[in-house]
Amino acid sequence: MLHILVVDDEENIRFEVINYIREILGEEVRLSEAENGIEAVGTICSEPVDLVLSDVKMPLCTGVEMLGKLKDLQYRGLVVMISGFDDYDLVRRAMRMGAVDYLLKPLVLEEFAEVLKSCVKKIKLRNVMHGFEPSILENVEKRFFMQQKSVNQLLSGAGRDTVPLQEYALDEGQLFWLATLDVFQNNLGREEDRQLLFVQLEDTFAHMAELDKWMVIQGEYKGFWAVILFSKYQSCPPVDEIRRYFNINRIKYGFCENPVPIQDLPSQHIKCIQELDRFFYDMPGTGMGIDGLKEPFPYEKTMEQLSDSFCEYDLKAFSGILGRMFLQAGRDLVPVRDFKQQLMNLVYSIMGKSNSFIQTVSEYKFTEYDVMLTIRNVTSAGQLYKDMIQIMDLYLTQIVEKLSGHDDFTIQKAKKYIEENYNSDVSLQSAASYLGFHPNYFSTLFKNRTGSTFSQYIQNLRIEKACELIHSTNLNLYEIGERVGYSDNANFCRAFKKVKGVSPSKYKNSQDIS
Repeated sequence: MLHILVVDDEENIRFEVINYIREILGEEVRLSEAENGIEAVGTICSEPVDLVLSDVKMPLCTGVEMLGKLKDLQYRGLVVMISGFDDYDLVRRAMRMGAVDYLLKPLVLEEFAEVLKSCVKKIKLRNVMHGFEPSILENVEKRFFMQQKSVNQLLSGAGRDTVPLQEYALDEGQLFWLATLDVFQNNLGREEDRQLLFVQLEDTFAHMAELDKWMVIQGEYKGFWAVILFSKYQSCPPVDEIRRYFNINRIKYGFCENPVPIQDLPSQHIKCIQELDRFFYDMPGTGMGIDGLKEPFPYEKTMEQLSDSFCEYDLKAFSGILGRMFLQAGRDLVPVRDFKQQLMNLVYSIMGKSNSFIQTVSEYKFTEYDVMLTIRNVTSAGQLYKDMIQIMDLYLTQIVEKLSGHDDFTIQKAKKYIEENYNSDVSLQSAASYLGFHPNYFSTLFKNRTGSTFSQYIQNLRIEKACELIHSTNLNLYEIGERVGYSDNANFCRAFKKVKGVSPSKYKNSQDIS
């Protein structure tokens, strides 16, 4: 019997999660509870636990700290984190430490069910694999690697060199059916997980009676799972039965409507990927716990808010606004290509406001953290949202770390700029632009480093310069005000009294007397 451990310091949350599990899996599951990470680790040490559903923030031992202890214990089960938007830094650390997925509060049954069923399926497949005799497991691995090689050859255009095709001595006119599956959003990136999927599909196809005279080759190709079918004896596989299986198991797929010759398989694979667009908007309607937008696509005001919040280094605001935009796009059924182009426009907009962002994007180009490639390739709105938040969080962390190393130098440059321009119309915006920062970030940095706001610092500097002129010249007070940057004499007098406690004339008189 499957054993699931629910970890949360709030009893009502544990109650909600347990009720969801019962509703989805029924009574054929054993459930345990823990109030914190320490209690959870104790349970896992005393008895086998297949799946842990844990809050991120808890007293005594957080979810991340619990993961660290489980890693030391070489825990083999799965861990899913439950968090709010403001916990994302902890979630990112948890994913790096081995958590397989995460859920956002407030929990939504549809989203919860999808993650839970994915974990249960993976656990069952692992149990099957671990139960194989060594000789059987060796044969599975051999078939897996042979078919993976064949898939690469067939879909890259080198089909005639594929071992199974030579083995079956196929005619030149042999036709092939192709299905392309989008399964890697469910954390099937590791070889072990790909082998589990291979075994699952192999067993499924073996039990389809109408496929007994068909050859099935499957494997990963450029981020998708390809299933290629061909037969020397029949012209059409049980397409409806295969589709039914994919639909029941919530597998996103593109299926070619007609068989194609071997040379057309690469182009057919692209068409199957395009067919996946119909599954794109998969985010639950209230999964973010937030409302939609109040404007139509292309969401221009929202785009501006997004770029500004990122440039202000406010990931929490950015995450919330982006989630609302994804949610609204799903409601509006915006064409996937248009929505993805708008996401790319968002990246370009941020580039236009931040040189540091341009450098960071370039550093991650052609890696798994390439935001542009991610936008182009991910075929699930829910997964794309998660991936974008993870990537933008990574970018933001790196930008801030780089900038913090140059803070002192930046403040020195800022002070020099102010010294050279205090008697003109210098502003926070002009100084930030000169230094290459967003005004909000520069304002926070300046205050943290100097103890004064930017306007206070300029005001104090101008008044000190005014005092020097009072001491060293015979200029009229309004002339002194103009020389230090105050075109209006009343403003000069107010600022002077605020800093020195007396008016400029009283200060001048006191200096004359002394």
